Amino acid sequence: MIGCLLVVGLGLGLIAILADVYLYYRAKFVATYCIVRADGYSLVDDQQELIRREHPDRLLLLGDSRVFRLPVPVKLGVDLGKLSIINKGTGPGVMSVIDDFISTGAKLEPAIVFAQIGINDVMFAPPEVAVTNFQQFTKDFPSVVRGRGAEPVLSTIIPLCHRQLFRYWQCLSYYPPRYHQWNQTVQVINTQLRSAAVANGFRLVDLDLAFRDSSGRLRAECFDGDGIHLSTVGNRLLWEQLAATLQSRRALVR
Repeated sequence: MIGCLLVVGLGLGLIAILADVYLYYRAKFVATYCIVRADGYSLVDDQQELIRREHPDRLLLLGDSRVFRLPVPVKLGVDLGKLSIINKGTGPGVMSVIDDFISTGAKLEPAIVFAQIGINDVMFAPPEVAVTNFQQFTKDFPSVVRGRGAEPVLSTIIPLCHRQLFRYWQCLSYYPPRYHQWNQTVQVINTQLRSAAVANGFRLVDLDLAFRDSSGRLRAECFDGDGIHLSTVGNRLLWEQLAATLQSRRALVR
């Protein structure tokens, strides 16, 4: 009897581990290969569209894989009016965003430039380096974007979230102290971003706040299986928060 229970327990444990591994690698696969593009929707993604001038007001998205895998808002039931969307979220970290904008983004003549970036800096750079880089970024990025005739919009960094069956299995949980250190660095940078937005007069989408419930806990349903990338719920919430921030701007033509 004990042997049977042991076998059943081991079998269920193995199934749970395999399910957990599946969730993790599925999230990585989706982030890398299964990018949802906006065919047939209001998107400017090539020079022909730009030359035809069919999209006078353009929203340029810059950031990391969280931005790169964003579906267009209309697919999630979010209305940005006639504001066109150019997704160029391919930058690995905060220091690459300005270079990406200067080298390619500015040529697309965006009216608004939205940057959601930073989680890679937090995870792969020492905390003091990540904080220092953001201090410089919040000074340089708004002035560079404004210098090209566009409006800069930044967001707070979305923290990391445990979104797994086994709390201590996947990559975010191999080193629990590091996981908490990463989110502590996120909070330091986000506090810095909020102050910079007031001091420098740029719009800030507070996604850190939006991704929490009324008790301040992160909403796990907003995250995919790796705890880093966003689920459909998270993608929709990001678009809703950005739309609300841009609501008063004339670019949201109805």
